[in-house]
This record gives sequence, C-alpha cells and structure tokens, in this order.
Amino acid sequence: MGFLSGFSCCFQSSSGDRGTRILEEQPSSIISELCRQFSLSEMQSATNNFHNSLKIGKGSFGNVYKGYLENSSTPVAIKRCKKDSVFGLSWLKNEVVLLSQLQHPNLISLVGFCIEGTELVLVYDYMSNGSIRDHLHRGNIDPLPWKRRLQICIGVARALHYLHTGAKYTIIHRNINTRLILLDSNWEPKVSSLLLSKRGGT
Repeated sequence: MGFLSGFSCCFQSSSGDRGTRILEEQPSSIISELCRQFSLSEMQSATNNFHNSLKIGKGSFGNVYKGYLENSSTPVAIKRCKKDSVFGLSWLKNEVVLLSQLQHPNLISLVGFCIEGTELVLVYDYMSNGSIRDHLHRGNIDPLPWKRRLQICIGVARALHYLHTGAKYTIIHRNINTRLILLDSNWEPKVSSLLLSKRGGT
C-alpha cells in the first residue's frame, strides 16, 4: 500500500476539474524505473502531432495512434485522453499503478505515460492484429478460425484468473468487451484498459 500512496502524491491537480492544469511533479525514482514518463514533445514527435492518418482506434478515453518513439523502429500504441472525456487523471493513475505492477502474457504491457499541461497520454505495446471486435464486425477482415477463437477465449480467461487470484489483491476489470481484447502479431490475446478496474479483498 505504501507504493500506491507514494505514487498518488506524484499526480495532483490544482482542482478536481479535468480542464485545470496538472501540476508537473516528477515521479519518484522507483516509479520511473517501473514506468517511463514521456514529454508531450516526444508524444507529438512519435505521432506526427497526433495526425489523423496514424489514428488506429477510438474509445471513451480518447483516440489511439500508432507511433514510433525516437530511435526505435518498433511501433507503439499511444492513447491520448480527450479534453471532454469523463475519464481524467484518477483513471490514468489507476491504469499506470496497476499495469506497472502486473505482469501476465495475456495482459497489455504499458510502456509509459505523459502528463503535461492538460494532456494525459498512455503508451502501450502495439498490437498488430487489432481487436476482437475488428475481426467480428469488420467485413473486410477474414473471420477467425474456430480453433483460434477458442485459443483467444482461453487466453482471456487466464488473464482474468490472474487478475482475480494472481496478485496480492483481487482486481476486478469491470469493462471486458471485444474492443478491449487485443491481438498481437502471434494472435495472442491481450486484455487492455484497466481504467475502470477496482481492487477487491486479499
């Protein structure tokens, strides 16, 4: 619990409003080791200033862009919070705290975050095969074979089992849907977006 308390003090705003300027306090060294903090200029450079041609997804939190970090040829997924989003600093903090401490082959990996001015950005591993929803509802994508669908279901079940039993505290995702189950280059499913998750008992 000490880790969580120490983390929360690094994210404060001058008021409870989403639109107010966030105090730009540097995270402690332990948090910097767990999760990289990017500057807004790095995020703009990675996405050509959040250009529409690089947009690969859209959700209630905001738009997701495919980007490349400096000196890297490996793509990342960059999620930028909408200014009018109901989600804000507390939701981003929840995601960063949890994903920095959880590790499972069927959970999305967090690369880092950016908090600057009123900008809230999360950076993840890039999932080249999109979401389950893409394969179920987009007519221009070949349907998934039944064997692969079963393998995906098993992977998602393993991720949820890990959240429920594998950590010190039970974690309830609360928002599992086909848009948030992503597929990597090997078709391995990754449960994403712990923004709405809650911690249960030990």
